[in-house]
Amino acid sequence: MTLGYVERAEGKVAYEQYGDDTREVVYVLVPGIGDLRSTWRIVARELASQGHRVLAMDLRGHGDSDATFSSYSARDIGDDVVALIEQQDLKRVVVVGNSIGGGAACHAAHTMSDRVERLVLINPFVRDMPADRWMRPLVPILFASLWGVWVWLKYRTMLFKVRPTDFDSQEQALGKNLKEKGRLDAIKAMMRASKSDIAENLSTLKTPTLLIMGSKDPDYPDPIAESNELCKLLGGPVEVNMIQNVGHYPQLEAPQEVLTSIRNWYGIDA
Repeated sequence: MTLGYVERAEGKVAYEQYGDDTREVVYVLVPGIGDLRSTWRIVARELASQGHRVLAMDLRGHGDSDATFSSYSARDIGDDVVALIEQQDLKRVVVVGNSIGGGAACHAAHTMSDRVERLVLINPFVRDMPADRWMRPLVPILFASLWGVWVWLKYRTMLFKVRPTDFDSQEQALGKNLKEKGRLDAIKAMMRASKSDIAENLSTLKTPTLLIMGSKDPDYPDPIAESNELCKLLGGPVEVNMIQNVGHYPQLEAPQEVLTSIRNWYGIDA
């Protein structure tokens, strides 16, 4: 594994490379709000063992990325994905996005339809949700500097229905990172940013998409209803895999099911 950076106008965005390019298809993995690239540790290692080059990103403001940006929307993150694809001159890309990373993945595919070959959206947020109306005004209070990291970590525990064996050590590392200057502000900015600019392009998005959902994700009132709605919104072919009894992070709660789903959907190139 090697750590690299994409230079952006207001700071650097970090990524970690697994494997090499023995296969043409390269996977770019994008985490969700308040999470690190390590959320992909199991999936990335397995894809690399199959001969793929895998680039697991940190969101701007998170992990080893800078927290010096003036804007933290899903579109901004998608532009970071595009910048990485351009920097590495990738020609055949599968962008895998979890949570807000799903919205970013959609923007990257819309911007680079000639290079983003497929999308894997894992419990994605690609549009403004009804709960945003009351949640956004509360964000500065809920995630104030004195208690914000503690609140976020407590909330994250609710999003897992199956905890990986290294859950405690990984959450400690995440908490330490989020206490660094500017990182909590980045989370708050992401939570308050609208995704309307992502949603308005979904119908024109023709990229084949695998939608992976956790059946017990508390972030959705009804994960099945949400998956049905996303199938209507996305303009290209969509295959859905509802993984039973997992929450918001299937890549950690049921990584082998996620990998099998990708292989079955994509065939030999996966």
